[in-house]
Amino acid sequence: MRRVRQSAGRNPGLYPYKIVVCLIQLFSEIIMKTVFSALLILFVAEECLCSSSSGASVAPQSCGTTNEYYVCPSGGVCQIPAPNDRCRARSQRCTGNDNCAFQNNEDMCFSDPVNPGAYTVREGHAFLGSFGSKRTLLEHRFIQYRGFTYEFGSSYSVQILDVTDPCYKYKNNKDINSNGIQNVGSSYCTWEEASMLANMWKNKKYNLFTKNCQHFSAALRKYLTTGTCALPPTSAQTQNTTDPLSNSGQQHRATKLEEEADAILTDCSIICCDSSGSSSSRRLQASIGVVFLITAVLYIV
Repeated sequence: MRRVRQSAGRNPGLYPYKIVVCLIQLFSEIIMKTVFSALLILFVAEECLCSSSSGASVAPQSCGTTNEYYVCPSGGVCQIPAPNDRCRARSQRCTGNDNCAFQNNEDMCFSDPVNPGAYTVREGHAFLGSFGSKRTLLEHRFIQYRGFTYEFGSSYSVQILDVTDPCYKYKNNKDINSNGIQNVGSSYCTWEEASMLANMWKNKKYNLFTKNCQHFSAALRKYLTTGTCALPPTSAQTQNTTDPLSNSGQQHRATKLEEEADAILTDCSIICCDSSGSSSSRRLQASIGVVFLITAVLYIV
């Protein structure tokens, strides 16, 4: 009778069910913790990613950080500030004129060997802070053109660096990842014309999802390698006049470049946007916030 009572209090058929329930609970807890951690990382990354490549602060430059001058170095030693007689206007860099007594003015200008008068546009790929990934989603990007590096970050906005400056941020390929620096086209634009889009971008607030270093790189690359910049300044097509070098011809070219820059900066295939230009970013962040809140509540429960 004792054996009958003991066996009557058990139901062997329930054990597989309990095992399945326990496994479901275990995996659910693991998934919730993973999602919670991933969302937390995203929120932290909003303030960190893409600005921390080779340092999160403004890069040092021999002739100041106002993007007005470049240095004619002597001896290759980083000296801040450089002597005044070695600082030249950036518009003179990579123009074919030797105005640097200490250095060949055409050093590292990336002249296009196929198209005379044009310069190669190069896209650089650097480590993203402590991330050494080769994946393109986890890297810092910048554009090199006509002897200068153009980049965008949350803590320094847009900065333009002379690649021959002894204080250059990426000197000797420092912090460049395995994707390296790749040629992505060629352009005829001058220093002033290339800098126009970069200066217009300064008005944009950094956003990890919609306006980061990779968006900036894509916008500048398109601006330099398509449209007016892709044609020689002497081309009648860029001037809409029989005398491209006249004042009216130059003004027409400048107007076209400004229009093209405006179009690129509102191009939703480059920058995430909608009719309001920014509400999509807010909706994306709000959606992540809601998911984060729900995940946190379920995790606690």
